[in-house]
Amino acid sequence: MTWSKQYTATVGISDVDTDGGVSMQTVLDELFMTWLPSRGWTTHQQATPPTPGSGTAVYYWFEKQVQCIDNSYYNHRIEFAFDPAATENFAYGTWEDGVAPDTILPVAAFTDTLNTGVEGVWEFWTSDQDNDSFAILNKGVNNSVIGFMPPAGSIWPSGTWFQNYPTKNGPVFPCAGFNWWSAASTYGAVSPYLNFVNSSYNANFDPGSVKLNFAAVKAGLSSSSTPAFLTTTNDVNSIVNLREGTSGSAVNVPNTMLIDGDYYIALGQTSNKILLNTGTVDPQF
Repeated sequence: MTWSKQYTATVGISDVDTDGGVSMQTVLDELFMTWLPSRGWTTHQQATPPTPGSGTAVYYWFEKQVQCIDNSYYNHRIEFAFDPAATENFAYGTWEDGVAPDTILPVAAFTDTLNTGVEGVWEFWTSDQDNDSFAILNKGVNNSVIGFMPPAGSIWPSGTWFQNYPTKNGPVFPCAGFNWWSAASTYGAVSPYLNFVNSSYNANFDPGSVKLNFAAVKAGLSSSSTPAFLTTTNDVNSIVNLREGTSGSAVNVPNTMLIDGDYYIALGQTSNKILLNTGTVDPQF
């Protein structure tokens, strides 16, 4: 009923400008082609992968049947690309049904430049309560969340506001904690935020934070937000400042918290955080 570190990347990621993306591509190969299959994902890489350091973009496709909160299943399909040339861009989005890997490469522009949030040593954490959830965390100059998958049976099958962009189609792998929600044909970027009680009455609560034995999370900002997942397992909790109400917390910074004798990996920038219970083991973030 706790989270534990299952794997550490064999190399640390250096500045992409300095090493031409060699270390980044090495770790991505470990993530997509070795570690994800151990968690039940089917993964693919382009037929002729570029040599690390060549400056050529590398492409990955991966998928898995994932259980939703209503006990339905969907095929979570994601495509990801890393271009070490020039501005060190990455791109990702929904891998459309009916499209075979390595037949249609991502057509949208690469979206962002890699930053120091990915530089360091990546750690792969899993929960012992299910085979879906995981957290990929970076220990470096700036500790960061590389990727997160909530527990089986917690993902909303579609959003309340954007029915055409349901949460289940959003990519789960961001860069430095951002961007795991996007439209199918574009590589948009919206951070996941914690969502809690309505601010019309919570200002009267005590200003202190409280620990909750669940986590209700939406993805997006303001009118573009959509429900992401709701957990009821005791190894994914949350800590919320009631007076902050609906103000969000980007899930991109890991910290360590000790609460009632248990250690937690706390994901978030403000006092509203997702908590991953690691029991008596100090995760050292």
